[in-house]
Amino acid sequence: MTTLDKMKNKQTIFFFLLLLPFSALAQIEPIGFYKDAVRFSKNELGGDARIQALGGSGISLGGNMSNAYLNPAGLAFYRKSEMSITGVVSINQTTATNNTDFSTEKNTNFNLPQFGFVIKGESKGAFSISFNQLQNFNNTTSYFGRNDGLSSITKEFTEANYGYYAPDPNWIFSPAEAAYQLGLVRAVDPSDPDNYDYYNLVNTAPDSRSGYIETRGGHYQFDVGYGEQINNQLSWGVSVGIPYFNYNMTRYYEENQSRNYYVINGVEKDLPTPEYIGLNESIRSESIGINAKLGLIYKQSDRLRLGFTFETPTFYRVTDQSSFRLATQWDTNSFDEKSFVQDFLGVTPNDSHTGAVTSGTESSVYPLQTSYNLRTPMKASIGASYFFGKSGFITFDAEYVAYNQMKISNGYDVTFDSDVDFIADNDILSEEHKGRVNIRTGAEYRLNKNFYLRGGYAYYPDPTEAEYRDVDQSTQYITGGLGYRNANFFIDFAFINTQSNSSYQPFQLYAPDPVPVYDIDNNTNQVVFTLGKSF
Repeated sequence: MTTLDKMKNKQTIFFFLLLLPFSALAQIEPIGFYKDAVRFSKNELGGDARIQALGGSGISLGGNMSNAYLNPAGLAFYRKSEMSITGVVSINQTTATNNTDFSTEKNTNFNLPQFGFVIKGESKGAFSISFNQLQNFNNTTSYFGRNDGLSSITKEFTEANYGYYAPDPNWIFSPAEAAYQLGLVRAVDPSDPDNYDYYNLVNTAPDSRSGYIETRGGHYQFDVGYGEQINNQLSWGVSVGIPYFNYNMTRYYEENQSRNYYVINGVEKDLPTPEYIGLNESIRSESIGINAKLGLIYKQSDRLRLGFTFETPTFYRVTDQSSFRLATQWDTNSFDEKSFVQDFLGVTPNDSHTGAVTSGTESSVYPLQTSYNLRTPMKASIGASYFFGKSGFITFDAEYVAYNQMKISNGYDVTFDSDVDFIADNDILSEEHKGRVNIRTGAEYRLNKNFYLRGGYAYYPDPTEAEYRDVDQSTQYITGGLGYRNANFFIDFAFINTQSNSSYQPFQLYAPDPVPVYDIDNNTNQVVFTLGKSF
């Protein structure tokens, strides 16, 4: 690997981390892969419609298709074999606000988040194979701002180029290098082959800015489980999970400007104006992993059941692929660069300051690919259920998630054929994220022989410590549902409202200049249904 290759690698990683969307706005990011670790370590409310109507709680219940995912000891409660399938319609709404400007996006999607079967044998145990959706990534967020007086993204391009030689036009590895090719960023002294200082040609705040973030994909897990009754009071179970995910993010950012100028001695002097600047970014992450879970359910009496589970960390091998495309349109093809660098930058001009503005309007970045190992947190859960005879029950779960145990390792940059160091990312994972307890609770009331009414609530706290975040990204779930059951058939419905907040910054500057920040309100409503048959 040549010295130039190493420089390109460092510059690409530097700019890549600057462009990553982030919520802990006060911190300076290292590479930024720690955000992937947090994203893929979180789970949403899961299970079939009955469990979701109960707020996702079910550690101590038993006799449900979701047991291999929640607590495999619950499989021991089956008296018949069973199969079921679950569908969900999700309506997502996101609202982005910045000062007085706001934008709202709605999108609807349908998927099958759960299916499986349980085989009850002659012994005291039961075997299951099931599929569960852990996360749904399908969402769109858009934002807009007018005359906010804040910085242009070209300042970020300038910062990212500083300290590096002028990029080779045949090998563009970052949007910052693309910005140089399009003339948004220019060398202070183009005649110096060792030049590593640059200036930003865009000196005026944009008239407007807009963009969107579109995410697609999901996080899923196949579980193979077995549960067995030890005696009349105690049951145990074990399951092996094969999780996998595919995450696709497309991000577009645009600035529009009507005039670009600088001021010398109170006089405004025009500069070439980029009528628009558009940055398109695509990132794809995919992986497959493995984990295991051990569970117990203790039946203290006919009224009270207690449950416990321990889940190992999940071990993934992740592959990230990214690509960028930068475009602009100038209103002229030349300007008086010598006067500008002398008057505004205080640099003695020379013949290399030609003032020529590139005629090219678009530059693509060489695709990048990185792979690494990801270890997600271990989890331990306890649960309790109290039964009111055959009239119904209340149930409660507490799930501890050791977020400070997340770790990234064995990074490899495929593009540059080099290793990637995650020491700084792992420091953030261990220092800025702490163990959290997810709370889930629910109740079921038997209306008559066949119909059931359910309700629940869940709260998943933000794993990032308060001092390292600007917005609390905790998530709450409000749930309810109905169910019908007879001896061989059942159908359940659940209604779920999910609420959370976040923030989004299109780009980041190391200089203390004002940049746009958008507050994001996320609200999702879901209708979940499960069809099942015993045999």
